[in-house]
Amino acid sequence: MKAKTLLINFLIFLTLIFLLELSAGLFLKDDNSNEFQGIKRCIQLREHEPGKKFIVQPDSVYKAFTENLDTGTFNVLIDKHGFISNHSISEEKDKVIFFGGSTTECLYMPDTLRFPYLVEKRLGERGYNVKVYNSGVSGNNSMHSLNNLINKGIPLNPKYCVLMHNINDLNILLYEGSYFNDNPSKKLVMDMPQSAKANLKGSLLLVIQNIFSNTISLIKQNSYSKNPRDEFEKTRNNTTNNLKSELYSKSIRTFIQTCKNFNIQPILVTQFNRLSPPFNGIIYENPKNKLKHKGHSIEKYSEQYKSFNDTIRAISLRENTKLIDLDSLVKENNMLYDVCHLNSSGSLFVSKIISDSLSNWMEKNNI
Repeated sequence: MKAKTLLINFLIFLTLIFLLELSAGLFLKDDNSNEFQGIKRCIQLREHEPGKKFIVQPDSVYKAFTENLDTGTFNVLIDKHGFISNHSISEEKDKVIFFGGSTTECLYMPDTLRFPYLVEKRLGERGYNVKVYNSGVSGNNSMHSLNNLINKGIPLNPKYCVLMHNINDLNILLYEGSYFNDNPSKKLVMDMPQSAKANLKGSLLLVIQNIFSNTISLIKQNSYSKNPRDEFEKTRNNTTNNLKSELYSKSIRTFIQTCKNFNIQPILVTQFNRLSPPFNGIIYENPKNKLKHKGHSIEKYSEQYKSFNDTIRAISLRENTKLIDLDSLVKENNMLYDVCHLNSSGSLFVSKIISDSLSNWMEKNNI
C-alpha cells in the first residue's frame, strides 16, 4: 500500500513538472521566441562536482578491451574543492596537487590504492606532514589542468604541483587540431544561453537532478554502457594529420611558468604506457578502430605518443624542472589494464617511485 502511494505521488509530481513546462512554453512564447536575450560565456572548469560521492564500476563494453583490470565497485568521494578526496581531515599541511586525466584519476581501483592517496600515506609514514590532492579528471588535457591550477590550485598555496599529461593532449591535437576548439566536452570557453525560457528549464532540471540524483546516475551509467559517447565523433573522419605538437610544448611550459610565478615547484611526469610493438591483443583493438577512421595507424600514433614523452623530458632539462620518468620505469605490462591506465598493482608501484622522489626533494629543501 505504501509503495502504491509513493508511486502515485511520483506520477503526480512528474505530471506537474510536465504541465509547468507546457505553461512556461506558452507564457514565454512570442515572435522572437527563437532568439536569445543574450549570451554569457564562461571558462569550462572540468572537475568532479564538489561534495559528490558516487560509485563506479567498469561495464562489460569497457572491460572487453582490457586486461588485468581490478574487478568490483569502487567508491569516489569528491572534496569541497572538486578534487578526489584522500580522506584527510586537517588541511594545515604542506600541499601537493596531482594534475592529469584519467591516468591520474585512477577510478577503477579501491580508493585507498589510488597512487595520489598512497603518496600521501607513504610520505606521512616517513614523517612528512603532507596533504595530497588528486585533480585527475577523465579526458582532461594540459590546458584544462592549467585552468584548474589557476582557479583551484594556486589559492591552496601548494608546495608542489605534479603534472602528467600525454594521451589526452595527443588526442585533442590530433582530432581537433588545437586546444582552442568547439568540441562540446573539451572546449575551454562555454556559451550559456540566457533566455528566460532557458533559465527556467535549467532551474527545473537542477531541481529534478537534486531530487533524483541516484536514479539519474544509474540511468547515465546504464546508458553509457550500451552507447558509449564518442567525444571526437565529428572529427574521427578528418584525415588531416598535421599534428601541431608545438602547442603541447607551449601548454606544458605555460603550466611550469605559472607555477614558478606563484612560488610553486612544478614536477613533470612522463606517462606510462603499453604503446610498443607488436600491437597484438585485445587492448589495442579499440584504439586501432578509432584511428582507422582517421586514416591513421597505431604505429604512427605510438611514435607521436613517445615523442610527447620526449617533449616532457626536453622541457624538464630546458626549464630546469624536476622530472619523474615513469615511462622509463613502469615496464611490466601486468601493471596496466590497457594502453595507458594503471591497475591497483601498477598504482602501488608508481606510488613508491613518486614518494621516493618527493621525499628526497623535501629532505634537501628541509620541508
